[in-house]
Amino acid sequence: PHPAGLSPVSPMTMTMKPSTLFVLALYSLGGSEAWRSDYAAIEHAGGNLTSHLTSSYCTSDMDAINAVAKSNSKGKSPDGYCYSHVADYIDATGYGGINKNGFDAAIPSQYWTYAYQFAEYLNTGNNAANLCLKNIQTSVANNPYNAPVGAIVVVRAGTPGTANPVAGDIAIADPDNFWNGGEMGYGGSSHFPSKNE
Repeated sequence: PHPAGLSPVSPMTMTMKPSTLFVLALYSLGGSEAWRSDYAAIEHAGGNLTSHLTSSYCTSDMDAINAVAKSNSKGKSPDGYCYSHVADYIDATGYGGINKNGFDAAIPSQYWTYAYQFAEYLNTGNNAANLCLKNIQTSVANNPYNAPVGAIVVVRAGTPGTANPVAGDIAIADPDNFWNGGEMGYGGSSHFPSKNE
């Protein structure tokens, strides 16, 4: 039972400034099954897994998750269950080092309440690299509209288009569309200026 819907929460519990926009985009760094044999070979040879994996991105995982997310979301309005939908898409296709049906095992349950917690967990220590994922927010200028198709985008509460005062939003990028059980939008690229934090 991974992330379900969000219930209303007092804004006093917010950990991120709602007036500041934020984007986390994650590239899949390897096929969700094949990366494990690469990892074992690199470890055996004494190589550096992170530098090896960051040399290329896995567009097949990104294309697969985009296709599933789009077919589940196109023509629908967002329903407030963005995190649950994206977790379902990850389970359906696998993503990086998260195997099919592996979301619950990859992301600890204490990070299942709000969409921003997905980014919070993956931005801690080596958690993203351990799952063959990479935070690319600086390379896309903190702008979800610059994210590649199939990237997982997380924006903080207060971003145009978000309603919950705490949760933020998570979606699969297909700029200018963002899929998360509905067709999500963040008010256009101009809402993410170049000096966005």
